[in-house]
Amino acid sequence: MSTKAYDEALDFMPSRAVRGGGGGFGRLLVTLIEAFADGRRAEADYKRLVRRGMDPSEAVHRAFAGSDRK
Repeated sequence: MSTKAYDEALDFMPSRAVRGGGGGFGRLLVTLIEAFADGRRAEADYKRLVRRGMDPSEAVHRAFAGSDRK
C-alpha cells in the first residue's frame, strides 16, 4: 500500500493543526475533549428537537448535521 493511499484513507481524521500545546498527548487530549463536546452538543440538539415534536429519525439527522459547528 502506498503512503499516499494510506493518507487519503485517513481524511476523516481531525486535522493535524489542533489547538493546544505540548506533545502528542496534549493534542490527543484536546481532540478528545472537543469530540466529547461535539457529542454533547449533538445530544442536546437531538433532545430539544424531539421535545418540540420532530420525528426522532429526522432529529438525529439534523443534530449530527449541526454538530460540526463550533
